[in-house]
Formats: sequence, structure tokens, C-alpha cells
Amino acid sequence: MAILLLDGAVDLSIDVGDRLGVDEADLSRRTLSKLAPILQELVRLWREELLSIWPVDTGRSQSSWTDRWEGLVWVLRNPVEYAEYVHNEGDPTEVWSILEALSEDLLADALPDIEGIINAQQRRDRGTGGRTRSLLGFVAKVLRARFSPRIFAAQASRFEAVSSRERTKRQLRRAA
Repeated sequence: MAILLLDGAVDLSIDVGDRLGVDEADLSRRTLSKLAPILQELVRLWREELLSIWPVDTGRSQSSWTDRWEGLVWVLRNPVEYAEYVHNEGDPTEVWSILEALSEDLLADALPDIEGIINAQQRRDRGTGGRTRSLLGFVAKVLRARFSPRIFAAQASRFEAVSSRERTKRQLRRAA
């Protein structure tokens, strides 16, 4: 897991392909479609837990979480400048660390199924002489890997440029 705490913003992205020694470009559409329900279930379970444990004052930090798959990378990010420091009243444990542990537990439970699907394709490939890597798939993965962290950094810097407190003050003034 790559944990990046950037001036209060949190990035907990997990590269499952790297953990399994598999490149997304080597996987067939059939394999990716078999993986999709498992990956989406991880998103749903993680999001459900986020909603139950993340403390809500204005809702900004809770609603700013990104929980999605970019290929074989599970992207769990929050660009809000104070997300790193959020904790439940009376408990000094930062909630992102609980969510990080949860993501690892959820992934550990799903990994045997994920590996089974990938291994089945690898067995098929050995029997047919292997897959030919798609240049288009490779380029898409490179572009996604290059721009996703930049977009997150830009979102995080935007939250720093105008603090959440200042944004709330402006919203209250507009509403008055």
C-alpha cells in the first residue's frame, strides 16, 4: 500500500497488480469482467464502513473520499487538507488509519478469488501460447498512472489554497 499524507490530504492507494506480479495489460477482457464484481464489492464494503465511522460536521471531508479502481489499483484518496487529522471524539486514533487497515483486511479476504481468476487466465494462456499485449491498453495504463497522482495533488492543493474554514464562512455569507 502506498500511503501518502500530503499536507493533511490522504492517499491510501493499493496496487493489487504489483502485489500479484500481474500487469493489467496482460489480462483479457474476459478476466477483467470476471474481476469487476469482486473489485466493486470491495468498493461498496469500504464505502459502507467509511460512512459508518467517519465523523461528520459539515460532511466535506467524508464526501471528498475517492473510492474506485483504476485498473488494478484501488484508489482511496481524500484531498481535504485536514483529512489526515480526523478522529472520533474521545479517541485520538485518526480514522484514515482505521480505513487503511480495513482496506487491507477486505483485500486479504478477496485476494484468493482474484488470484484464482488471474491464474485461470494464465493457465489458458499457457495452453494457447500466451496473450499478445495490447499497445492501447498499455498506453491507457501509463497515462492513468501518470495523471492520477497529479490530479490528486491538484485537488489537495486547491483545498489548501482556500481552507475549509474559509469556504464555510463564504458559504454562510452567501446564504445570509
